[in-house]
Amino acid sequence: MKETLSTEDRAALVKYRMERSDATMQEAEYSALGGWYNLAVSRLYYACYYAAVAVLISKSVETQSHSGVRSMMALHLVKEGLLAKEHLTTFTALFHSRQSSDYDDFIMCDADTYNDYLPKAKSCIEALKRLI
Repeated sequence: MKETLSTEDRAALVKYRMERSDATMQEAEYSALGGWYNLAVSRLYYACYYAAVAVLISKSVETQSHSGVRSMMALHLVKEGLLAKEHLTTFTALFHSRQSSDYDDFIMCDADTYNDYLPKAKSCIEALKRLI
């Protein structure tokens, strides 16, 4: 579907995804203030996810799943030397934390987890923004 987008539509979709990334980062910070660390970490993941999808769309790379986004980031961004591997590592770790806190029993993120991920997520998003 994305491959049939006009240049203008593609640009609008990339802009929308980046705006969504920024808004989701604000949601993460707000959730952490309330002590909702599972939600905050989940929102950090989605902030990175939306930024990654924006970059992939800007490069006409289509994905169908979250794992597809990770795979395409590795192939089209990290392997090509456009994105540092540490950012893919952060993205992957956030994905697993979100999955665990959402679906596994007795898994809870805490302030330390959130505070460890926050600067890494921000760095990942900034690196992705530079690719657009």
